Amino acid sequence: MSADDSRPNIILITTDQQRYDTLGVTGNPMVRTPELDALAGRGVLFRRAYIQNPVCVPSRACIQTGRYVHQHGVEFMCSEIDRTPGLPPWETTMMEHLQRSGYATAAFGKIHMMPPRGFDELQLTMGKGARWTSSTGSPYGPAQLGPVYADWLEQRNAGGYERVYAARRTPQYRDHVMAVPTPLPADQYVDGWIGRNVADYVSRDHDTPFFVWAGFCGPHTPFDPPEPYASLYDQDAIELPERFRRTSPSPLVGGRNQRFAGADGEAALRRVIAYYWAMVTYIDDMVGSIVASAEQRNDGRDTVIIFTTDHGEMLGDFGTLGKANFTESVIRAPLLVVPSLRAARSARTVDDLVEHVDLAPTILDVAGVARPPEMPGRSLRHHWDPAPGVPGTEARDSVLCEYTSNDRQRRSTCLRTERHKYVVHDFAPAEFYDLHDDPHELTNLADSGRREPLVREHAERLVQRLTATAVNGWNAVPAARAPSSIDDFGRPLMQRG
Repeated sequence: MSADDSRPNIILITTDQQRYDTLGVTGNPMVRTPELDALAGRGVLFRRAYIQNPVCVPSRACIQTGRYVHQHGVEFMCSEIDRTPGLPPWETTMMEHLQRSGYATAAFGKIHMMPPRGFDELQLTMGKGARWTSSTGSPYGPAQLGPVYADWLEQRNAGGYERVYAARRTPQYRDHVMAVPTPLPADQYVDGWIGRNVADYVSRDHDTPFFVWAGFCGPHTPFDPPEPYASLYDQDAIELPERFRRTSPSPLVGGRNQRFAGADGEAALRRVIAYYWAMVTYIDDMVGSIVASAEQRNDGRDTVIIFTTDHGEMLGDFGTLGKANFTESVIRAPLLVVPSLRAARSARTVDDLVEHVDLAPTILDVAGVARPPEMPGRSLRHHWDPAPGVPGTEARDSVLCEYTSNDRQRRSTCLRTERHKYVVHDFAPAEFYDLHDDPHELTNLADSGRREPLVREHAERLVQRLTATAVNGWNAVPAARAPSSIDDFGRPLMQRG
């Protein structure tokens, strides 16, 4: 290591489709996550962190660029995921900025970047892909576990890759709502492959500081934990979600999943939840192995660890599964930051509203790289480092989330403020919720005459957020005054499609 380069190593750990309330430290008394809880005890837990898009690829593009969806342009995912448009060539990723500053960069697992850019080393999978029931010939395109993992697995378990997909063609896979344990042993499960690759990379000798992205595939569907994790949670002891039998007023949520009707359906949902939690616990163990590798390093550099997810999961709320909506179950994300593995720190919690676009400027900040002017996100470093030269930042008064359906026929935008949530669609009337009085988002107040001033205020604030982020380091011109006219659906006129 050069005498003038003691910058920290940085480990970014992401899961796929993990709810905020699936860690012990975020209040779940059932899920076993001792490693992540321990990390929270050494760092900062952000209790109100929000994503910028409720599906995988656009959400991850926000992490990669530190920019909102309407800025980087990755608005949707195709049903054939490999055909999803990637980042435009003029976008510069956080990883490319790190490379240019002298960092070695690597990624293992699922990062959903097409094509990947800004990495010196890669071993990737596209994810588990619940729709894929065969390794070849699917109408959705190539099998998502992918050739790199397939080759690795074949060397250790001949035919194992095919058995993974054969298990998805059984009646149980359909009848049990994709909740069928994998036929693989735990040490060959895809998230184990990812975790060991990252731990190995972290343990190597590096001449420069490094950034490594650990992209776990779980707890995304299918709900397929290996044993003994699949038997870890007593399904009969699992309580159904409070909102299981309720109906959502949101047009994005849809109707109840009939597979969960009746006693058999309720048992099926308990199985789903048990296996979902099991995948979280498996990932927690893999996080422990990564942290252990980082702690054993003796290269004079500290290590920063960041843990989050790309979006949440309904997991039985309103009787359904999935994502692609703006409920708190989907857009609120777990976010932990350990600023230093070497320095003893007291646990801290932050209740400010923060966004995923804040991750890239935070990572660049701790790496000693100036925030590029086109990044609207804010570094979170001031939450743990009050030293001179680390500027404080006023708390956000809102978060912004956008969604475009796979077929691009529906667009929606959400503004979440301290107390309220305003959602505008180009295909349906607006939504407005008072999250203080109605935390489960059961009553749409957009048409309430008594709330009309608040609805209009939030419509104006949404326009202001969109207008302000249309101006950046590439097109720095005076911001246009936000329009004040609202159409009959409660939508800002600039949002009419």
